Formats: sequence, C-alpha cells, structure tokens
Amino acid sequence: MVSLKDILYEGLSNYKKFRPYKHEEIEEEIDEYFKNKVSQRRLPKMWKDRDDGRSDIKTAPYEFFDEQELRSIINTDVGEILDTPEEDRLEKAIEMCKKYGKDYKRIIDGIKKKVPFPPPFVVKDNEGTLYLLGGNSRLMLGVAMGYNLPVKVSTWKKKIQEMVNEISSGDLSTADEGEPDTGFSPAGQTRILGIDDSKPEPWYDKGGYSQVSFPKADDPYGGRKNKDIQRVIVKKVVKNTGVKYDGFQDDVGSWDKYGDKDYSTDFDLEELTKMYADKD
Repeated sequence: MVSLKDILYEGLSNYKKFRPYKHEEIEEEIDEYFKNKVSQRRLPKMWKDRDDGRSDIKTAPYEFFDEQELRSIINTDVGEILDTPEEDRLEKAIEMCKKYGKDYKRIIDGIKKKVPFPPPFVVKDNEGTLYLLGGNSRLMLGVAMGYNLPVKVSTWKKKIQEMVNEISSGDLSTADEGEPDTGFSPAGQTRILGIDDSKPEPWYDKGGYSQVSFPKADDPYGGRKNKDIQRVIVKKVVKNTGVKYDGFQDDVGSWDKYGDKDYSTDFDLEELTKMYADKD
C-alpha cells in the first residue's frame, strides 16, 4: 500500500548520508541561539546555558519531515523553494544562499558526492510548531537538488513566541491582524521587543538592551464581545525590506546620522564633569 508521505515525496529522495555534529559545529549551533536575538525572543530561556545546548543537540533524535511539515517550519526558506518550479529550484536556492553569505558551492558539491552532513536542527514546541535554529542552507539546497535531508528535532515543553510586527508606510501606521493601531499587542500575546520577522528595531539592538520580562497583553475590551464597542484592526504589509536585517544599522530612521559607531564611550570625561557641575 502506498502511503500519503510516499505520494507527497515521489519527487524527493531521503538523503541518508548524515553524521553526528563535530564539536565546533555544536558550538556554531549554540551560537545560533545565544548570539541570535530573534531566536532568543522566539524561544525564551530554551537553554539555560551552553552546556544545556550541547546536551540537547547531541541527544535530539533524527527525523525525515514530510512536505507539510517542511512548509510549516518557521525561520527557513525551504517552503519558498518547494513553491518554485523544480527546474528553477537550485537557482533560487543559490540566490538566497548568496544573500545570506553562505558557502553554497561546498554544500552542492557535498550533496553531489553524497558526503555525510550534520542535519539541520529544529525545535518543536508543545503545540507541534516547528522552528529551524540552524541549517537553512543545507535544507534549501537539499530540496532544490531533489533530496529530503534529515533533521534533528528537539522537543521543547513551552510555546514558540509570536513576533509583533510594527511598520509604518508613509502616513499610514499599521499593525498585525488583531493588533490595535495604537501599537498594543493582541490580548493574551506575549510582548517581545526588538527585531521581528520583517523589520529591524535599531533602538533595541544598538542600545545593547536585553529583555528580562515577557508580559502578556491584557484585553483592552475586557474580553467581552460587545458588537457596540468600536474596534480597530489593521493588517500590516512590509515591502522592499531587502535581505533580512542586512546592514540595517546604516539605513534605519534617525540612527542613520550615527552609523555603526558606538557613541556610548565617545565622550570627554572632563567636559562631561564640568557640564554637570555647571547644572548644580
């Protein structure tokens, strides 16, 4: 009997040449969490320290996802590759790897020669939502070349957090579906600061801040579905953002005039002391 998975994957072959992570590769995957503010906000306190991450990566089981699962993964472009005509997939994947500055030639050559790869690493939360922590290039290029790569799947007992998109276009201030135009988060949603899926917030990242509290939004309407109460719901659209976050420090808002230089230590102590002394 032919299974649904076999029908879905008649064009993709399971790539069975994979190997355990090397020490330096484990450290790189850990960096994908601890040095990636987006992942830390989507997966708050997933790992308490690097040792916790090492243990998780080493013990996570291997799985082959079906097409529906691949398309559902957050933080990967593999769905876009699957939506591309087969004859154009490799070109599309290479284009995206170039944007991210990835060594696509090494991966392509390795897949052609059936070289064992460390599988991409995916986190699965308590609702079954999937989040790719590392291995986007491998996953994309594998699918583009007709292969379904195995992934390591870490089961997380908490929920992957949604990101609140806030963007303005001209004079139009917009918000996520369900989010009032005032900038409030939808009722019950955890508020997470900083870069979201679509745009950078340089005030947060350039300021060196860390979010220590993740409050959930109250319902401004008291949870009552009163049709007589006026509610404003705006759907946001983000366009022409280019490569995600690439060089945003030089391009966004009033930060432009300061560029990437860290001005927090750029002052004359004697002049600063005199300035405050004069105020007294």
